[in-house]
Amino acid sequence: MRGPSFETAWLATALLAVAAGCTPASDDDDSAGADDDSAGADDDTAGDDDVAAGATHAVVTTTDYSVGSLALVELDGWAVQDEIVTTSGDPSVTVDDGTILVVNAFGADNLTAYDPEDFSAPLFQVSTGAGSNPRRVASCGGAYFVTRYEEASLLVLDPGTGQTVGTVDLSSWDDGDGTPEAFSALALGDTLYVSLQRFERAGYVWTPAADGGRILEIDCGTRTVLREFTTGPSPTLARHPMDPGKLLVFEGVYYDETFAVAQDGGARVFDPGTGALDAGYTWPEAEVGGNLAGFGGLASGKGILAVGTDGGSRIYCADLAAGTATLLDESTSFVNDVAADDRGDVWVVQRVSWLDPDSDAGLRVFEAETCTERTAGGWIATSLEPYAVAFL
Repeated sequence: MRGPSFETAWLATALLAVAAGCTPASDDDDSAGADDDSAGADDDTAGDDDVAAGATHAVVTTTDYSVGSLALVELDGWAVQDEIVTTSGDPSVTVDDGTILVVNAFGADNLTAYDPEDFSAPLFQVSTGAGSNPRRVASCGGAYFVTRYEEASLLVLDPGTGQTVGTVDLSSWDDGDGTPEAFSALALGDTLYVSLQRFERAGYVWTPAADGGRILEIDCGTRTVLREFTTGPSPTLARHPMDPGKLLVFEGVYYDETFAVAQDGGARVFDPGTGALDAGYTWPEAEVGGNLAGFGGLASGKGILAVGTDGGSRIYCADLAAGTATLLDESTSFVNDVAADDRGDVWVVQRVSWLDPDSDAGLRVFEAETCTERTAGGWIATSLEPYAVAFL
């Protein structure tokens, strides 16, 4: 999950996070989650803020990269209500206390809030700044904090009106191009944790900063940075499904100088209480054969790990506690997001690969405890290909 599979099409947005000497070459990467907000990418991705207790629906953004829409999928029976409202071509989604929040990223640059009982008009739609490229939104301390890839600050909004009530200055972590590339944002109580992916850019060539990425710890009440932690390149945050006081950090760039999947990263556990970040990787990318695209897991640590490969994707039956991963499936489709609901299922968002126009797209559902695919008889389809998922 780099900035995450967990979800953004960098070919479409010309913002793919690439290794030194590379230019954009993939259509599905925000990697390491999606985004996601799963335990992996849907950074919002890893048992995240997007999972409501007693959820009844999956909230799915769909897109063809030029335009998108919102869909609802019933968790009982998987009935699809499609094309509910129009979104941008690069939409991530979060659910906060029953409100659906769609971050319309590159080119649209807004946050739109919906009441799922009435989609006739949004609760609000606010600009995040022209060209700001917003990535994620997190609720913390009675405010919404929005990360923006093209700005050296977080935007702070009133959750009732969407009006701007402040910013958090990130300029001290700028790597020299005017922005530290803030991506993930997750709250633990009244403290916010934000990942800075920190690329030094020269046109389409993005080189990870030599001194690494960062995790910032922010007091949501005073909106000040309390601590910083150095990570490997291009970090994405996800919740730790086994310990609500910890986070997962997915690191690594997507491509090497030959445009092959770099396989240079993996997942590490971050403990904000002690400030410790695991020295070694869980699921090293070199061992699973690709870039971590997301993990959705149970409190036991068992779950589904998705990996982006040079040819498409792999799905693994994984155990976070044991650090193991057993291959379940391999396809030429890309994985764009992974998220666990509160019923013991993991949802995997798969999209058609530009490498294989005949590859499949749809929503796959796995029972996490047994790693059994519940959609083996046919993936859940939406009119446009699915992009990101949260739960309502």
